[in-house]
Parts: sequence; C-alpha cells; structure tokens
Amino acid sequence: MAYRDKNVREVISKAEIYSEYLPHGPEWQYLDEVRVLSDTEAIAIVNITNEHCLGHFPGSPVFPGVLQAECFGQTLGLLAQVVHGKHRAGFYREADVVFRSLVVPGNRLELYVTIDVVRLPLVKGKGQGTVGNTTVSVARTISLALG
Repeated sequence: MAYRDKNVREVISKAEIYSEYLPHGPEWQYLDEVRVLSDTEAIAIVNITNEHCLGHFPGSPVFPGVLQAECFGQTLGLLAQVVHGKHRAGFYREADVVFRSLVVPGNRLELYVTIDVVRLPLVKGKGQGTVGNTTVSVARTISLALG
C-alpha cells in the first residue's frame, strides 16, 4: 500500500487516544494506536481479539462491520481533533462502508483515513481497511461534526 511508505508525524497510544481525544468507555475502545501522517491522513491499528467479536458468529468469530465503521469514525474524529483542536466528535451521518473480506481474531486491521473536506464543525473523509495486503473494507464517506 502506498500509504505505508509515508513518514509518520506523530504516534498516539491507546491510553492517550481515549484519555485525551475520544471519550469512549472501555467497551468502545478499539483503536490500539493511531499514526498521524499529515494534517489530512492517519493510520489506525486495531489488533482484533476474541473479545471484539463476542457473540458474533460463535465458534467462528468475525469482527462486525458496524464496528469497523465505528473505528473509521473514531480515527477520523481523532485526526480532526489533532489538526483542528480538541472538540467532541460525533457521526454527522452514517458512514458509507463496503466490506470485502472477513476480519477475524488475530488479524491486525489497519485503517487508512483521509480528511477530504473541512467546513467546521463538519469534517468529511474516507478510508480503507486492510489486513496484510488485502483490502477488507472501504469507507467511501465518513462525516463527522465537531462540537
């Protein structure tokens, strides 16, 4: 992937993500790390565990697509706050995400997110989820409101 060749400007740990940027309780803390590449690009790392997939196809667990959409939103919200100041971020409208392959426990999901439009308080972007070299999801539209 071309984004993997880019320089990382800042690395934000899980502890910092959820104490400084995103006010999510433990059950919604999926991002393990975010690598800010520029004012418009970031990569989030999600190490998928059985706990992420509880009850979703017992015996053959799968990371739910709705949680992938949540992770795209969290990543875009965090990047927008890094660039435009800390605000509370929330989905402005549903993310338009296409799922191409299953994500299962043991996978390392990388979410590459870009900011395309900023008209504060609105931020719009898109993203691509990969496991290894396989594209597993594409977020064609992610829209957030910063408050």
